[in-house]
Amino acid sequence: MEKVRVLFATILSFIVGTAQAEYLQFNTTAQTSEIYLKTALSFEGSKLPSRHLHLGVKQANIDSHITELANHGIEIHLPSLEQMQLSASLPYLKVNNTTSVDGLHFLAVPDIAEFPLAVKAQSKHSVFHLSNFALLVPVQALDGALAITSVWDPNYSAANMTLQLAHLNSVAENNYVLNTLCEITLPQKVGVSLFKHTSQGHLKQLAVSHNCIN
Repeated sequence: MEKVRVLFATILSFIVGTAQAEYLQFNTTAQTSEIYLKTALSFEGSKLPSRHLHLGVKQANIDSHITELANHGIEIHLPSLEQMQLSASLPYLKVNNTTSVDGLHFLAVPDIAEFPLAVKAQSKHSVFHLSNFALLVPVQALDGALAITSVWDPNYSAANMTLQLAHLNSVAENNYVLNTLCEITLPQKVGVSLFKHTSQGHLKQLAVSHNCIN
């Protein structure tokens, strides 16, 4: 299957004709992916415009969805099976939910995992299966890496978004904990963009500027 590489000219932005659209790709494995679009688009076979697209797990569905997204100017790619195998032995991770917001609980580890993970937000804590990370580097790099988490409801607009900056630490073989450093509040558009377009260095700058770390 042809995999089209994402080209970002600006943070989470691309141009479709004269209109600007924004999207976030997450829960991406070698077989499937989910995409949220800020502006609903009409897709072949759907009666109503959609803001959420699941590529599905059948090869034909994935191929047709990627082609149709490309027709809308949205170029995505899926990781290779070899890339996914790097995280195959990773366990699940419980992450506390410190907000009352409904929606999706996101977890991203920039420079280490290529795409963020998202699960339905639970009242106390959410469970992430780290084996679904599309790792860019060997698994050992997760230990001590900076991560961001947030609960976000893409179906509702809000001026601001609260994010948790944290360290992901290994406490035993194949056992990780997330140690929260602090919470920061950013404009929602900026907050969402961090889950796709940031780096370990940028997260460290954020942590220092908000007095999370020295």
